[in-house]
Amino acid sequence: MSVLVEMKIGVGNVWANITDAVYTRAPITITRGMANEGSQVSPGTCDLTVDNRTGWASPRNPLGQYYGRIGRNTQLRVAYQVDPVYDAYSQANGTGDLSWTHTPVGEPTGVCLILWELNTLGSGILDGEVTYGGVPMERKSFLSGTMGAVNLVKHIWWLNRNIPAGPQTVFIDTDGSVLTRQASVVTVTGGSNAEIDAIDSRNGTVSNPTGVITLSKRSLVIGSLLSDLDDGSTIAPINGYSQLGEHDLGTETVNVLRSQQILSPQAWSVTWVAALSGWSMLNVGIRCVSYRAWVETSSFPPKSDPAHKDAYVPLSGAGILRRMQQGSDPAETGLRAFTLANNAALSTYYPLDGKAGTTYSLNLGKTYPLSTRFAAFPTAANGSPGNGGPSWIYGEPLSPYLGTGMALFNTGNAFSNSYMYGDVGSAGNCVAFDWVWQSAALGQFTVYTNDYQGTQWSVLFNGTPGVAQVSFIDPTTGPIGFSPTGVLPELSDDRVHHGRLQLTKNGTATDWVLYIDGVSVDTGSQAAYNVDGMSRFTFNYQRSATQSWVVLGHLTVWTTNTATDIPTAADAALAAFGYAGEPAGSRIERIAGLAGISLTAVGDLTATQTMGPQYSEAMLTQLRDAESTDMGVLSEPRDTLGLLYRTHASLYNQAPAVTLQYDGGHIAPPFEPIDDDLNTRNDVTVSRRDGGNYRATQDTGPLSTLDPPNGVGRYPDQVTLNVENDDMLPAAAGWLLHIGTLDEARYPSLVVNLLAPDVIASGLRDALLATDLGDRLLIQDANAAKIYDDIALIVLGMKEVIGPVEWTLTFNCAPGGPYEVFELDDIDSRVSSGDESTLTSSLTTTATSMSVTSTADTLWTQAAGDMPISLMIAGEEMTVTAIAGAASPQTFTVTRSVNGVVKTHAAGELVRMAHEVVLAL
Repeated sequence: MSVLVEMKIGVGNVWANITDAVYTRAPITITRGMANEGSQVSPGTCDLTVDNRTGWASPRNPLGQYYGRIGRNTQLRVAYQVDPVYDAYSQANGTGDLSWTHTPVGEPTGVCLILWELNTLGSGILDGEVTYGGVPMERKSFLSGTMGAVNLVKHIWWLNRNIPAGPQTVFIDTDGSVLTRQASVVTVTGGSNAEIDAIDSRNGTVSNPTGVITLSKRSLVIGSLLSDLDDGSTIAPINGYSQLGEHDLGTETVNVLRSQQILSPQAWSVTWVAALSGWSMLNVGIRCVSYRAWVETSSFPPKSDPAHKDAYVPLSGAGILRRMQQGSDPAETGLRAFTLANNAALSTYYPLDGKAGTTYSLNLGKTYPLSTRFAAFPTAANGSPGNGGPSWIYGEPLSPYLGTGMALFNTGNAFSNSYMYGDVGSAGNCVAFDWVWQSAALGQFTVYTNDYQGTQWSVLFNGTPGVAQVSFIDPTTGPIGFSPTGVLPELSDDRVHHGRLQLTKNGTATDWVLYIDGVSVDTGSQAAYNVDGMSRFTFNYQRSATQSWVVLGHLTVWTTNTATDIPTAADAALAAFGYAGEPAGSRIERIAGLAGISLTAVGDLTATQTMGPQYSEAMLTQLRDAESTDMGVLSEPRDTLGLLYRTHASLYNQAPAVTLQYDGGHIAPPFEPIDDDLNTRNDVTVSRRDGGNYRATQDTGPLSTLDPPNGVGRYPDQVTLNVENDDMLPAAAGWLLHIGTLDEARYPSLVVNLLAPDVIASGLRDALLATDLGDRLLIQDANAAKIYDDIALIVLGMKEVIGPVEWTLTFNCAPGGPYEVFELDDIDSRVSSGDESTLTSSLTTTATSMSVTSTADTLWTQAAGDMPISLMIAGEEMTVTAIAGAASPQTFTVTRSVNGVVKTHAAGELVRMAHEVVLAL
């Protein structure tokens, strides 16, 4: 076993092994997750010190080896690895099929490589696959043709994760630094285990239907995916992808990488079907790598002694959360992010979100970006453009999830109108114009679009009587008004709405559709007209004294020759309404995806709490909003640069990631439980953002609002969540009250020495290293510490220290008991009404029968199939094997001292379920 430290160096994003430069005089220190209960996840960190006597780690040293190739936020990763364990397999001049299976023994979990060396003789077709646990890991590829004498076969590339199907550009790194674009592309079969065509190791070519690409040495880049061919040691996922195949064109090793984490090692199997005249298998082996940190190096402070004989750099790295929370991230709306992300057909985009006093808005689209200004013009008293005074203003509230907009006709003048326009300049035979509006009492609101033929389309929204009408205006034939719609309730309420007019060429005619809030409200067709783009749009607004102004925002023009490039009106409207009703996990996934941030998920992202709208806030604030609503954990993974989200539901009813024996020497000092009121909350009020609230209190029991000694007094708390509706508030308040009235000790810190003989001998080290945030730990046999029950903990954070004689993991934990919840489909579940039962008479330490008094209408089950039942009486756990009696009191037959507690019990002591029944959030 050894530590591996790598840095992603400059051009070509090549991972360089810098392990030999890492000083052992200062340990490698890694932190992840929360520092303590109740806090928020902090950016992960990785600190280590490197030898800099050659100046290689000084980014501003012009003579440094990596000058211009390292600097702020250079990626750094730390792993531990096990050297390859080879199974020798050889057969001179073998014929027919070849198969080999390796069963791991004592190998770590994590990212694993399987390596083999294969020589072939003669000619024929070679086809092979690799399986893990009996399941094929990737698709098959093949090489056919005549092979020369004693040629190493390295012909297959496997790529995992989702890679788009179709042609992919290929780049070749010929000298380790320069990427040369090839003239051709390779065809990729898309999917979670994507595959490209065979690589012929004899001449270094890739044969495919679109041409031949000559390979040199070093690296192959497919799109944004980098696969290092240098020495088979680089196994990193790049930009969210991982390569399954790594090939060195200059040596005799073929590597196949499994990038998914291996939680329980199973057998690898390599099967080759070889219709060859001869083959010989030289070696097969396996090597595993477990990443401990994957960060960006944020600090390169060069240091040295006065004589400059000892030059070093204490490198400090952090996860992506550090960069995300630096500075002041501007507010982002869901609709703005959606619009800018769908740029295939995006032509023009005016958010109109300037503050009061703004006089124009910049175009953020692709056509005339920034140069075209959307302007509003004051109007004369007669309604024509002129100098009649201000009739518009920026900075008016649109909605909490859309920000501000521009209000049209803000003067109250009942006899004038407002006029505003914006240049577009786009061509295409499919055009869609989107806008958002809101008015407390809508007047006459008209939307105009102009093309390049002198023709014009208009949509008139008439607040009274609440109808809309589409018209086509030809300069030679005059206006053609289509039939008005029926009464539209959207025109008479005070809510935000999303509108779209979409024009599509259809033979010699143009079809049109009017959408409101993503739903078609009117359609038609204009004969003898072909839409050819949009040159300008215009808004005109008139109102009476009893009508209010209209607020506009997010004006978007989509122009294309392919209608499917335009996002649907339904999707655009969903973004306009802030994705209300979206699961919290899906929101995190969507926001991260739009930002190009890799997201690793634990749990079903769709099975999370549904949310209210995505508010106009900074991106990290939006992510935290979703995290707090679901009550999950947003952090960073250790095996890639990105974000990790663990859903709240994934914390429930977990099997322990690791079971530690206190008396077995698995836990290092200090082991100090804390019994305090840090997390006590017995009066919880949960409010919905822009909604109602619900209050839940615990008014009975040891942690109730009652004054001591009957309770602990009142501990109030108030929490605001962005849940979808007020109906979700009672469940949220109940869960927080459940957490806040947990009657257990806390174990905020748990230390494990990974070099301790008892830990190594028990085979726990790999499981401990695989333990991640949100996992459950179980501690048993702590009687020596006067703790007689098993201790269940949830990992909130961790600190890892790696040194020449030290390797410790310190887990920051919360009690795991609250996350053992009732499941309706669990046949072992027991339900208690919550009514109190008590001992009818006293018990000796050895009695195995007891009388229990219950309320008349709540008796304990007598069914044999419901046994056994675990009870807790004054700290002693008992197992009930039978219950007799159809009325209270009932007689219980029990097994005593299940948790090692031996004591007498007085009459009247509370009889309760050992494991409280709690419904999941």
